[in-house]
Amino acid sequence: MLRYLYDDVMDDAALDEHFAKRWWRGLPHEGEWANLVVERDGRFLGHVGFTMESSVHRTCEIGYVFSPDVAGQGYATEAARVVVDIAVVYLDAHRVIARLDARNDASRHLLERLGMRQEAHLRENEFVKGEWTDELVYAHLARDWVVTTDFA
Repeated sequence: MLRYLYDDVMDDAALDEHFAKRWWRGLPHEGEWANLVVERDGRFLGHVGFTMESSVHRTCEIGYVFSPDVAGQGYATEAARVVVDIAVVYLDAHRVIARLDARNDASRHLLERLGMRQEAHLRENEFVKGEWTDELVYAHLARDWVVTTDFA
């Protein structure tokens, strides 16, 4: 589940601490993350997050982590679409970006389903879990985004 992320698998106490720092308390300020848990029938499926990376450049970043048990069922795509909508509508983002390990094909396909374009392939720019990894950067401009979430 966390192969391509910095963190290792967390126990319940570590998860509680992690989410206490990043839990949705309203819109994040520059450099802060806000996370939303995705669940169905009381079962934790994953979470999505977003941050205002730069208020000057109106750039937001999104991220997500989902259980492999729900892969291919559309939960991650739907949740990621909602956080892009939040970034565009409530944070007035000009650009929404996502960064991912270049080996993570599932994440790349999700971003492409959202209509995001690959804008960068950074070679061996991060040292993650004992190895150098490539990173991809995907982005979407707000003017090209169609908001689908009904926030009413």
